[in-house]
Amino acid sequence: MVPWERGCVRSWSESVSPPAFGGDPALQLSEREIALPGAKRVLCLKTAMAAFDAIVRQGEGAPGHTVGSHFDRFCAIRAEYRAMKAANVGFSPSFPAATNPVLRRPPRPEGRVWLEYEPAIATVDLANASYGLMLRLLGYSYSVAAPHPDKTLAFDLAVGLMRAAASLGQHAARLPAGPSNPNCNAGMSFTTGNLEITSGTGRVVARVTSARLCRCGGSATKPFCDGTHAHIGFRS
Repeated sequence: MVPWERGCVRSWSESVSPPAFGGDPALQLSEREIALPGAKRVLCLKTAMAAFDAIVRQGEGAPGHTVGSHFDRFCAIRAEYRAMKAANVGFSPSFPAATNPVLRRPPRPEGRVWLEYEPAIATVDLANASYGLMLRLLGYSYSVAAPHPDKTLAFDLAVGLMRAAASLGQHAARLPAGPSNPNCNAGMSFTTGNLEITSGTGRVVARVTSARLCRCGGSATKPFCDGTHAHIGFRS
């Protein structure tokens, strides 16, 4: 973090009450509960700053090359792409990526890729479900106070689903999107963020951060998907 960012965090932490980093430490994750080197509980401003620095170094916002970080890997991919392009001006990626892939025909198709190929739909549907469950398990792991076996179990399951979602996403990128987009492959189309789901009359049904909605009409938890489509032979 640059100095002005540190100053903002410090000023904010000193202006709130109760203390910004004064929560129950047993709800946090550390090396005591998970096999993740460097995982430490945030207990005060100092440990919070250290956590921010670790996120920046390992993530996309690193100002320099930290070996193995996302930033470092993106730079390596860019260098490899430029080298291939220099050797062959006509080079293009083997798997053209879909922009905003969706699993049903969009009412406004501009800027979206409708997935029609059945294997691609099934793969992306499973990938999206894995990603959504991963987020729920991670959130749950922070709601269980240590020491408790469920805390470690939830985190380990989330990491497993993270790896599964990555493999499924890679497989989806190798599958064609469908006849409406002949020169494009599929991709994950999970929906996250601050979502407000409303009924046809405008009534707010739910406010969530991620959702999988029913398309088959058979879900017992409409408008949300409960997996019924897999048992009634639904095809989009």
